[in-house]
Amino acid sequence: MYVHPNRTHATKLGCTGPGAAPPVNVREFVDIEKAQAYSVRVETLVDWSTLVRVWEAYLNTEIGCCTCSSAANGKKIATAAAGEPDTVTNYNVLCMYEHSGYEPGKPETDRGWTLEAAEEYMQTIGLQGTEANPDPDIITAATIDPDDEDALQVSCELFGGAHVAAEMPENAEMQYREGKAWTYKSGAGSAPGSWGGHALWVVRSVLKGFFELETWGMLQPVGPAWRKAYIVDKRALIWKDWEKKMPAEVVELGVVDFSKLESLLPQVSKA
Repeated sequence: MYVHPNRTHATKLGCTGPGAAPPVNVREFVDIEKAQAYSVRVETLVDWSTLVRVWEAYLNTEIGCCTCSSAANGKKIATAAAGEPDTVTNYNVLCMYEHSGYEPGKPETDRGWTLEAAEEYMQTIGLQGTEANPDPDIITAATIDPDDEDALQVSCELFGGAHVAAEMPENAEMQYREGKAWTYKSGAGSAPGSWGGHALWVVRSVLKGFFELETWGMLQPVGPAWRKAYIVDKRALIWKDWEKKMPAEVVELGVVDFSKLESLLPQVSKA
């Protein structure tokens, strides 16, 4: 069996949990049912990820910056969808992760980060911004309820994916190294968090019940039972100026009420 080179390397996790929930639920400003009806009517699913040629590990095979690297790959989809160049670098991700307290060359400071803290950074500073010259990536983050598969699928179509946190089981490491999908296996190595916490980007639905997640610069299939057992938080990131970048027919359909979103709590809760 061919094994991608990334799968032979040590992998770093690093998500220390989701943190506080975002201030708004995606259903508060997105008409999920209308979006689904539109997809069925045009007999297509929007899959922004097909615009991405190369996924990046963004240092997460070396340090525990998964909350930053997963968000950076989410931005990769957003910029591709808008027809803009992908200019995010490892340096940008490193600068972001340093706000967690990480200091290069001091492994004891590599403690991971929460989804909430990473998203707050993206909302206030931005992957390619600085504290002196911020360049925010997102308007806000929005909660997707754990069992709301419809909202998750629509969020992938409308916003390029979803930011998720998982309590990884130890047996997922062997499945990953063998190039297999993450499917639920009971018994030894199945305890949530026994391999650590991890942040990933939900890219798309590929088969009934299966999703692909971006992790460590690759697309990793995951089964429905695995997702239910180990993914503990799902969030849609609403990109800055996204209303101007969405297809006109989707904007005109009115499935996303950006005016209502603006009237809701504007800030990602502080860690």
